[in-house]
This record gives sequence, structure tokens and C-alpha cells, in this order.
Amino acid sequence: MAGSITSADAIFILTVPELGIIGHKVQGFAVDKAFSTENKIYAETMIGVDGKLSAGYTPNKTVMQLTLQADSDSRSVFNAILEAMQTSKKIYYVSATIKLPATNESYTCTKGAIVSGKIVPDAAKMLQPIDYSIDWESVRVAAF
Repeated sequence: MAGSITSADAIFILTVPELGIIGHKVQGFAVDKAFSTENKIYAETMIGVDGKLSAGYTPNKTVMQLTLQADSDSRSVFNAILEAMQTSKKIYYVSATIKLPATNESYTCTKGAIVSGKIVPDAAKMLQPIDYSIDWESVRVAAF
């Protein structure tokens, strides 16, 4: 029997200890996209003049896009983090746990920096979803 691949039951828990944000359950994801990551580059390669391939592992960040509806209650948490960064002129690292019950998977995200996000949603016929970009030092599969 086939399983489910719904993302409706996904759980995204955000923590920023320095700001007293502990275990915030992110809610109010956008309709067509809750979060996504870019393909991660694991190796660099080059071919010598003799046609032989050389490769080496290279550590790289994981870039994540998180998208919230304009009326998401979690926007206030992201706005508070961005405001604190602007006021103090320092980075507040975030961590997260992502659970995907549909596929029985869990991920631990560590040392994330929110590198971009909007304060004001775009206003069209309806207020538009807002994207936040987080660069993670590490995203690892964890026990569910």
C-alpha cells in the first residue's frame, strides 16, 4: 500500500536562545510552498589536461527558503529576530527541527543565519506571502 506524501502535517520548530525564542512552532505557511532547500554542492571537480578527473569534498552551507502567508502569526517571530539584528548589529543564530510525519523523517538544522526577508508583504489583490532565506551550517537527518 502506498504511503502519503502530504506536507500538511509537517512540523517546523524554531529556536533562538539568545532572544528567548524556545521551541516556536512555525505556522501559517504559504499555500504552494512552505519551505525548500537548494541543491547542496558536495564536491568540486576538475579535469587535468590529460583528461583525468580529480574531485574533492567541500563543506557548504544549506540554503533554505521559508515562505509564510502575510497573516501568519510566525511573522512576528521573524520580525523580532530581524529587528534585534538591526538594533544590535549582530547575528542571532537560529536552530530548527523539522518533522515530516508523512515520510517518517526528521531533520536537525543548526547554526542558521536569517540572511534575507521582508518586513512588509507585497500588496496586490491580496497580501502576498513572504520569503525568508536561512543559511544553515548543518542540516542532518535525525531519528524520528
